[in-house]
Amino acid sequence: MNVAIAARVDVVPLSKHIGAEIRGIDLRTALDADTIKQIHQAWLDHSVLLFRNQSFSQEDLLRVTGYFGELAPLTRPAKFFP
Repeated sequence: MNVAIAARVDVVPLSKHIGAEIRGIDLRTALDADTIKQIHQAWLDHSVLLFRNQSFSQEDLLRVTGYFGELAPLTRPAKFFP
């Protein structure tokens, strides 16, 4: 059972114009709605986000991608998934 985790989101700008590093988040865990909202807002504010030291399964990658908008149907055959 996946339990949504509330996490403290630290947004550290990478420059004055674009990009931010997100700290304090393990994207392999299910996050609560407020944390997802904070990450999404950081993306809107900075355009590029950096999450260091993350290691994703295919399922993690699909879940996290969904934080930024609706997913298109997968068209690549499963045998080609990493």
